[in-house]
Amino acid sequence: MVYRIAQELLTNGLQHADASHIVLRVGAVPGMLTLTYSDDGQGFDLAALEELPPPGPHGQPVGMGLINLRSRVAVLGGQLHYHSEPGVGTRVEAILPVTLLPAGMPVPTFTLNT
Repeated sequence: MVYRIAQELLTNGLQHADASHIVLRVGAVPGMLTLTYSDDGQGFDLAALEELPPPGPHGQPVGMGLINLRSRVAVLGGQLHYHSEPGVGTRVEAILPVTLLPAGMPVPTFTLNT
């Protein structure tokens, strides 16, 4: 499920952001995994997007990627925070509870730059 969340974040950015830089950071501490996506792309007006349910070019509603993200994070009992403004870019943070990371185990942080 975490892989699919990361995949959705990157796919949305590559398809829609028109960004020069996309960064996906994965961080973990015992009990919590954080995925942080950011780009320097065109951004979007989140309030306007929330009001638009018409089908896109392939029959899917506009904003389906955000709907997928919300549902995947919710299934895991996590939190999803995002901020975007037209012309400024987008930042999304998914905070997920993880019970498989033992206490005291050092966990590296990974960064993917595209």
